[in-house]
Amino acid sequence: MILQAENISKSYKLNDKTIPILEHFDFIADAGEKIAVTGPSGSGKSTLLNLLSGLDKADSGDIRFKDTKYADLSKEQMTNLRLTAFGYIFQAFHLISTLNAADNILMPLAARKKKVLYSDLEPICKKLGIENCLDHFPHQLSGGEQQRVAIARALIGNPAVIFSDEATGNLDQKNSIQVMDLLTECCSAQNVALIFVTHDESLLRYADKVVRIPEVQPHES
Repeated sequence: MILQAENISKSYKLNDKTIPILEHFDFIADAGEKIAVTGPSGSGKSTLLNLLSGLDKADSGDIRFKDTKYADLSKEQMTNLRLTAFGYIFQAFHLISTLNAADNILMPLAARKKKVLYSDLEPICKKLGIENCLDHFPHQLSGGEQQRVAIARALIGNPAVIFSDEATGNLDQKNSIQVMDLLTECCSAQNVALIFVTHDESLLRYADKVVRIPEVQPHES
């Protein structure tokens, strides 16, 4: 077990109602496992990723990375865990427009104040087929190339877990398949656990396990 959530719940207040997003939810991921998270719109797929990655806090329940319980970590320690153990890929890419592809990829290493070597880029970028556009800025890249840069950025720090939130949502079917092929292949090669949110049923074939989140109903306060 590399990542585990036990009996977690998360809700939000809206006027006089409590909007439950997740209720008494359990989750477990092993090293190198590929897990698809799916469910109706608004069921809490992105919320689950935010909780598992430490970007948000659960109202109750425990989340652990290996033997470390999130509740026992300070804000600084949680930030360090996210920087060193996790990688992130988003639907909107979130590339920095003023940086070229190479510098966008190396951002996680710079954030960790780790020595940045452009030679670190070669194996990952060749695998992803973007080695010839590293001096290009985001606006000079196609959607598929931008997403591959985002994948390289997530992988560059040798994370234990990658969280992918609708990473292919802005891509056409051909690019979606190419990106998922490359992402899952890279994760397998590095024994990285991949937790990916998707509404595309055709992408579930990439998963070792599928977690379906049911929609819950709001409660009156």
